[in-house]
Amino acid sequence: MSGDAGASGLTRSECIPFEGYIGARGYGWVTFQGRQMGAHRLEWIKAFGPVPEGLQIHHTCGNRICVNLEHLEALTSQQHNTRHQQERTTCRRGHPRSEFGRLERGCVWRCRKCHGELG
Repeated sequence: MSGDAGASGLTRSECIPFEGYIGARGYGWVTFQGRQMGAHRLEWIKAFGPVPEGLQIHHTCGNRICVNLEHLEALTSQQHNTRHQQERTTCRRGHPRSEFGRLERGCVWRCRKCHGELG
């Protein structure tokens, strides 16, 4: 990616923060054609058309309010979950990733210290 500044003065690698309503989970929200959706999803739709069925839009930058198309990619649910798990370095209480373990039934990873030893 180029670091050249465009007309907006932003470099291509910078996040473009959504300036509208930010929901409780930190995502920008818009109403489009009578339907509420994430602002990042709407930007994807405007640029590339409908999100293919079974895919979700992921922020590669990790910034939930970013609407920079260069920071968005379409992933399956499994890919999306895997990507988020790989990005995590600690649990919500700050225990290191080395304490994570896989639940017996399913693909969810949990902190062993927070949830007790996982079998």
